[in-house]
Amino acid sequence: MAGSAAVKALRAGLAVDARMRGGSMWPLLRTGDWIRIEPTMTASLSRGDIAVVHDERGVVAHRVVSVEPLILRGDRLAANDPPYDPSALVGRVRALRRGPLAIDLDGVLGGALSRLSAIVGRYVTRAADAAVFRRVARRSGPCRRLRPDRGPSD
Repeated sequence: MAGSAAVKALRAGLAVDARMRGGSMWPLLRTGDWIRIEPTMTASLSRGDIAVVHDERGVVAHRVVSVEPLILRGDRLAANDPPYDPSALVGRVRALRRGPLAIDLDGVLGGALSRLSAIVGRYVTRAADAAVFRRVARRSGPCRRLRPDRGPSD
């Protein structure tokens, strides 16, 4: 996503347009989408916002799970990111542009789309995890049921 020049601009209080990379925020944000990032502080974030952080791991745009401590998670990821130091926060995604379509994520339609995307992303992740589990279970053969009083039984 955004590079060091974009991070410097955000830290200087300027809004930045950046091209997305990665699939962790699918279906709302996709590789190739343009996002508008506006500088913000932790106190201005709300649960459900898409925050942009920069630390030794790079620049990440993920959904806010918790503000205190700052915990984020990609919509398509099963687990939260490790907590971020508040100083890692550089901005918040305000808008999305995909081809001719532009969506203000602070608007009524954009906000509803963002919330729906979070639900769909988690559902897809859980369904994919369940499919992997079923494939592994089929390859492993029949499972033996554990009985608490006697151990494995047939």
